[in-house]
Amino acid sequence: MFQPSKPSSSSTRQPPQLFPCPYENCLSHQQQQDHSLFSENDLVKHCLQHHARENSKQICTICDLRNNDRSLKGSRDWGFSTHLYFEHGEMATPEAKRKEEIQQEMSSKPTYSFALVIVRQPSTGKFLLVEECCSQGWWLPAGRVDPGERFEEAALRETVEEAGIQVELKNILRVEYSPFQKGGARQRIIFYAEPVEKDPVLKSVADFESVGAQWFSYDEFVNQFLNPSTRTKKLRGTEPVQWFKYVHSGKPMYPLSMLTLEGEP
Repeated sequence: MFQPSKPSSSSTRQPPQLFPCPYENCLSHQQQQDHSLFSENDLVKHCLQHHARENSKQICTICDLRNNDRSLKGSRDWGFSTHLYFEHGEMATPEAKRKEEIQQEMSSKPTYSFALVIVRQPSTGKFLLVEECCSQGWWLPAGRVDPGERFEEAALRETVEEAGIQVELKNILRVEYSPFQKGGARQRIIFYAEPVEKDPVLKSVADFESVGAQWFSYDEFVNQFLNPSTRTKKLRGTEPVQWFKYVHSGKPMYPLSMLTLEGEP
């Protein structure tokens, strides 16, 4: 039975497609024609080596000749070199493309910001706790930072809403940042504060923010919340245990000036 012979690889091999540099001021355009065209890999390397500072959008010559796509290229507005890195040549690996996809996914996930406040009366050394609604237990004045609000503003607002008193922020105890595996994050700043008035009247009328607030010495706190034989109240979370002990022990505090807006002196 007759079988047609297979064409040799040399007869079917296509010459590599060549592409010009898209930058008009490129020195390669001043050279001979055969030196101003690049393979896909070489064009990627050429642009990264010679035009990395020209972070503008370009019409990609690879996309233009291959797909008739003359749209301006610049991945996430970072410039043409970024487009080349993720879309063309040897570096456009599945891993690189997946990295960009992950970064795009994460950029759409929010960072949730919270302000927590450790309030202590300097004259008595007593700490402030807020009784949460719905039998959640006792906790710190704290809450989420609203859109357009600074952490300091949120700390002051939450203390008024939940404890009914005005305080002066004195120091920062810690800045926490917890990224989530699937994007987004939670950021918390723990402040140290003292009451503005010497003997302020605490909130005692319940609303949706809290049931009320109360002062506790450190020993009262330990006996009423932590000691199994004398415990009468429960905590919503462990943060008061950590930070009351921290402040009571005289551990380091940090200046509020560590927290600033971008561009502030």
